[in-house]
Amino acid sequence: MTIKFYPVLAGATFLTCSTLAWAGDSWLSRYHLIVSDELKNVGEVEGRALVNDVTVKNSFNVGVNYSSDASQINLAIVGELEKGGAIQLNSGSAYYSGKSFQKGNQWTLVGDDDHKRTLNMNSKGTVTGTAPFDYEKVFKGIETESEYLASLKANSSLSYSGNAATFVVGKEVANGDVAVFSLSETDMKNLFVNGKTAQIEFNLNGVDPSAVVINVEGEEFSWDKAGNFVGLWTENKPSVEDSFRSKVMWNFSEAEKLSMNRGFYGTLLAPYATLKNKGGAMEGAVAVKNLDTSVEIHAPLFNGSFRQGSQVPEASGGAAAVALLGLGAHAWLRRRRAAN
Repeated sequence: MTIKFYPVLAGATFLTCSTLAWAGDSWLSRYHLIVSDELKNVGEVEGRALVNDVTVKNSFNVGVNYSSDASQINLAIVGELEKGGAIQLNSGSAYYSGKSFQKGNQWTLVGDDDHKRTLNMNSKGTVTGTAPFDYEKVFKGIETESEYLASLKANSSLSYSGNAATFVVGKEVANGDVAVFSLSETDMKNLFVNGKTAQIEFNLNGVDPSAVVINVEGEEFSWDKAGNFVGLWTENKPSVEDSFRSKVMWNFSEAEKLSMNRGFYGTLLAPYATLKNKGGAMEGAVAVKNLDTSVEIHAPLFNGSFRQGSQVPEASGGAAAVALLGLGAHAWLRRRRAAN
């Protein structure tokens, strides 16, 4: 995948969340990590991170194995910053909503109670206190994107044979179409919980879809007996950015709690959830409400497309565009319930 750079320090124009949601560009094609509420813990991020409140106590790295010039914001801290270990930014620049000052390649970020936290840079980057765009549009945008994807009608299915589970692209899906799966809570238990599945495979059925959406039902999952992702899931051809998993979007539109202790493959979108992972790395971009993990967030960015022109399955009972009419109200109700 070709990485696009966006010179935000010069005041670049960004797409709005409404444009992104149904024109086909995901926010997770730009950011490897999006946390709309609280970043409680993280090991490192291979790429760009956009977070709200940072309560991580330990040191952590951002922009690992990722390069850009200093004009691109690769770390954005929008909310409060608690005291803790040093933050390392390996490329690009940073945005911080509070006060900051510089000494060489080391910056000091000042929290609300005047505590100080070090930000080290391995580049000629800077820290800006001027927001390059409206971050609330991103946080709301991942909610809208998730609701839109959840409205799509399934055209592909999950099959079981022995101790293997295989995602099989449907026969009606053509090259350039969006393959959509819908997983029940029972499916998720078979895959990740009860130990019945040893291997998780994928069968493209001879098709090259523009994107793969895996919609998941349910509010809470605990994956302590997860099967191993094999085959297409783990390929890196010719680079990880061109891998199959870069096209896969796991959409947990209802989830509030997600926990795991194994490696996870594909982009994970769960805008209302707290994600905890004590096991293997996240092999793909992540967007959640809260993140509490000691593991690493690895590339790739999401590289699939839901753009107009790709065949997108209609929602049950009518076109997907009709289903979108209620998404704003639904997202508002979710936020209201969470606030109460």
